[in-house]
Amino acid sequence: AQSPEALLQPDLDFHSRIADATHNDLLANLCNMLSLALREALKHSNQRPNLHELALPRHKAILTAIENHDALGAQHATLVQLDDARTALDVVLGRDIGITN
Repeated sequence: AQSPEALLQPDLDFHSRIADATHNDLLANLCNMLSLALREALKHSNQRPNLHELALPRHKAILTAIENHDALGAQHATLVQLDDARTALDVVLGRDIGITN
């Protein structure tokens, strides 16, 4: 994608297809219900300047682990991506990104 806006729908589709692939109707419905919130979060986190350098390889790691039926690898890759997304939102929204306990 050439812009953060153009990346939004493919990113949402990625999340939706993973939920659908679980064949868990409850999870798929929950993801569908949360899609508006996810869309808004991605609109902000996708504004980060180095988005492509970080997000694309991390999404690829998630996909590769899923394709290889590597549950632990998929979990790890997902947690890395979620942590990065949180950091991206903090940066874009101007929050102090210091670690707090």
